[in-house]
Amino acid sequence: MSTKRSAFASILAKDISTYISEKRALGNRYLTEEDTLRLLDRFLAAQGIASRSGITPELVNRFLYSRPRRTARSYNLLRVTIKAFFEYLVERHRIPGNPVQAPERSKRDLCRPFIFTPSQIRELLTAAGRLPSKGSSRIRRHICYAIFALLYALGLRIGEVTRLCISDVDLNEGRLLVRMTKFSKTRWVPFGPNVRGMLQRYLVHRQRLVNTPLPDAPLFSFTGTCSVSPQAMRKTFRRLISAMDLRIPPGSRPPVVHSLRHSFAVSRLLKWYRQGANVSERLYALSTFMGHVDPTSTQVYLTITDDLLFEASRRFEDFASPDAKWLEDPI
Repeated sequence: MSTKRSAFASILAKDISTYISEKRALGNRYLTEEDTLRLLDRFLAAQGIASRSGITPELVNRFLYSRPRRTARSYNLLRVTIKAFFEYLVERHRIPGNPVQAPERSKRDLCRPFIFTPSQIRELLTAAGRLPSKGSSRIRRHICYAIFALLYALGLRIGEVTRLCISDVDLNEGRLLVRMTKFSKTRWVPFGPNVRGMLQRYLVHRQRLVNTPLPDAPLFSFTGTCSVSPQAMRKTFRRLISAMDLRIPPGSRPPVVHSLRHSFAVSRLLKWYRQGANVSERLYALSTFMGHVDPTSTQVYLTITDDLLFEASRRFEDFASPDAKWLEDPI
């Protein structure tokens, strides 16, 4: 059940509401951006800004600096969301110029995401499979094991997994129906025999410990009626990780749930390198599989690791070996 949000209260209240409505009419969910604009709305109201002329570059800078952001990427996302909204107002002649004049932050301060090794994934899943029951959640360990396994094995987003229904699982065809993704699209995600076996075992446990589910019932539920929340899974993930003796590589961030999706993408790329596949061509397939609009979005996940550097270097050495005919002295 969604929480009813309060109305906008600043001098830009009507503009913000109209802007969000237009974005959603174009098919954008615009949830994170709405939260950002709500922060701006509350800031303007708290500052007592009574007219658009009072929204100066200095005021907007104060707003940006009042929202601490740990990384350059997070700050730049905040900045670009606000800038796009004000550009919308400029185009409609509601303000004379865009007050967002602060520059982007350099992305050099961004650390690499943590990439799980196969042995670390096995350790995480083993720990998830040993979780004790908690309250009415008699299948807690089965749920956590299955969710973390899907995140790593299929590179899904945590929200995509927790929103799955019983009817979204097609064991015969070996595929999942992932609805309402980040870009408000629906896609089929195929899976292999290992994932099929895992899902079959999970469904047996669910059938035994929870009331017989209807097709539209959530696949992952502690009660049988309400879906497990992404926040609950993130909290469980943090507890499991804290108990593991993980070595965080220099320049990498500590692992988060989204690191499983990163790890999936890197493992696919590494596998293709080792198979001698055309990675550039496979990138389009990976982009579609992960639910991205274009391969550019997928490239964010292809973090350079020591293994990837080694494989890329090895491929170049094979290509440029002394036996390669294109290197023969023509004289």
